[in-house]
Amino acid sequence: MKALRTYSTPEQAYIVRGMLADAGIAAQVQDTGTNSVFPSLGGGSGGATLLVDEKDAPRAKELIAAHGD
Repeated sequence: MKALRTYSTPEQAYIVRGMLADAGIAAQVQDTGTNSVFPSLGGGSGGATLLVDEKDAPRAKELIAAHGD
């Protein structure tokens, strides 16, 4: 898997993951710093990284760019 982009919130990454899934591109979201059990204690950035297979990365980047993200 290749890190495609980091978003400031996991929700943003999940929205883009859904858009990629609609185009037939599998993606995963990796949380980059929140404590899911006690979010208020997280101390992390709360961001999330979108991961895709290497072979799908060029097409995924095109789709994301076409949607203005």
